[in-house]
Amino acid sequence: MPTYDEPVRMTYTFDTKTLSSAAQIGQMAGPAGLQGRVHSVNAVLTTATTVAASVISIGDNSDVDEYATLAVPIALIDTIHNASVSLTDDDNLIAADTIVTLETDGGCTAGAATVAVVIDWF
Repeated sequence: MPTYDEPVRMTYTFDTKTLSSAAQIGQMAGPAGLQGRVHSVNAVLTTATTVAASVISIGDNSDVDEYATLAVPIALIDTIHNASVSLTDDDNLIAADTIVTLETDGGCTAGAATVAVVIDWF
């Protein structure tokens, strides 16, 4: 059985999605009965972001940024943006059997990225 100190680490990768429209990018779920914590969020730009930054959020249907966020600045194509999540309080624990959502706020006027989210389940 996985534990907090030795979790099951899963990576969820999403095909290229636009960052210039507020929308849900995808959904994730962990192994049945396990709670989780976002370890990192990564975005590789496939189209340059322009005019303003965009924010990628990991949450659920009641709070879109409850578990983590990644700010994607104005940047050129083929640049990488990533963040390890260092939230350690219980507020960002993903409850067992929760559907986790990945969303963008549509802050930029152009831009697209391939996004990966790493979650530890225990």
